[in-house]
Amino acid sequence: MSSRRLCIQISTAVVGALLLTACSGGIDLQHGDAESSSSSSTPSTPAAPNQLLRVGLSRISANAVEKTRYIEFGESKRLAVLADQDKGAWNIMTQLGATSLQTGPGVAEKLALSLNAADYAISAGPAPAMVTLIAGGQDGEEVKSAAGSLGYEGDDVLSQKMDVTKPITVQIAQVQPKGDDIVLGSADADMALVDSKDDSLADDAEIVAVSDCLGDVVAAFITDIGTDDHLVAVGVRAIGKGVTSMLCVKTDDDAAAKDLEGKVKDDLASGDTANGKKYADYFEGSSVTVLSDGVVQAKLPHASDTKPSIMHQMLTQVDLPGF
Repeated sequence: MSSRRLCIQISTAVVGALLLTACSGGIDLQHGDAESSSSSSTPSTPAAPNQLLRVGLSRISANAVEKTRYIEFGESKRLAVLADQDKGAWNIMTQLGATSLQTGPGVAEKLALSLNAADYAISAGPAPAMVTLIAGGQDGEEVKSAAGSLGYEGDDVLSQKMDVTKPITVQIAQVQPKGDDIVLGSADADMALVDSKDDSLADDAEIVAVSDCLGDVVAAFITDIGTDDHLVAVGVRAIGKGVTSMLCVKTDDDAAAKDLEGKVKDDLASGDTANGKKYADYFEGSSVTVLSDGVVQAKLPHASDTKPSIMHQMLTQVDLPGF
C-alpha cells in the first residue's frame, strides 16, 4: 500500500483529527519519565494501564471494529487541565476521543456538550460507522433539547439525515443521551454497540495487550490501518511537567517482535523522519523493549521543544519509527 493512499485512509478514519494535531504549536517542557538507556531487550512489565481507557473499551462492542480496527481515546478532564496550564501545547488535543465534534466551529456548544466535564471520550470504528461515547458530566435533557433545536428527531435516539449543507450532520447524524453520558454516531453507526451484551473491545486480547502497554496515557489511538495488519497503539503520558510518547505494536511471533525492535531502535538512533529531521531530535533517552506478550514497546521522552501530539502526527504521516 502506498504512503499516499494510507494517509488518505487514516485521515478519513480520524475525521481530520490527526491532521489538526499535526498543526499544533510547540511546547517547552522539562523532561520526565526518561530512560537512562537507549534500548533494552529485557522483557519488562508495562506501567499501570489507564483504567478509564480499559473502562471505555469495556463499554463498546468488539463488533464496532470488526472490519477496521480504529479506536481513539482521550481522558477529557485531564486534557482540559493540561490545556489550562499550557494552551499552546495541549488545547488542540482536548477533543481527542470525540473528534467528530471537530466537524465545525462550536459543535460541542451547539449540542450543549461539556467535554471538559467528561471523565473520558472514546470512539470506535471509522466513519461513516463511528460511534462515540462521552462518559460522565453531561446533562442529557439539555443535550436532547439542543439536538432538537438543530433538527434532530426521535425519542431514545435523535437523528437526522446527513446533509452536506449542515456540516454537523456529516459526522454526527445520531445523538443518544444515556443519563450523564452521551453517545454520538455517524450516519451508519449502530448505537446499540455501546453497553451491548456482546463481547467488548476489552475482551479482545490484542487490543488489551497494546492498550495496557501504553500505560497511563491521557490520549491514545489504536489502529491496524496501514500497519501490515499489526495492531499499533500510540499515546502520550503526562507526568508532572514531563511528556513521554508511547508506541506499542502487537507482532505475530517472537521473531517478528525482535525484527521490529531492531528497526525501531535503528530509526530512533539515526533515522530520518518524513520532514528531514532525525527521530532523535524529537526524543531523548528513548527505550525499546519486547514485552512478554510479543508487544514491542517504545518509550519516547520528549525533547524540550517536542509537541505532545507528535506521535499522532507521525501516525497520520505514516512516519512511525520502525515502519
